[in-house]
Amino acid sequence: PYDWKNARFINDKGRTLDTLALQAALLEEGEFPTKGKDLHDCPLGGMVGLCTKSALKNFLAKMGSDDTIDRALQILNERYGNNE
Repeated sequence: PYDWKNARFINDKGRTLDTLALQAALLEEGEFPTKGKDLHDCPLGGMVGLCTKSALKNFLAKMGSDDTIDRALQILNERYGNNE
């Protein structure tokens, strides 16, 4: 479980645990790395880059939403959140 309530990861310059958790959740969902890429091309490194942005976009499309990161966090919290 992960605490998604205060997640902060949209930062192109630094690594965050929140981004790493996002990447891991997207990996579980089969969206990370993106199609045609592997973990060498798109490592689980905690940095927001093209692979993470593309995987997030694909995840939201799969969920039937083209919404924002807030909707993604809501879905991920329902699936992988620390709901204590």
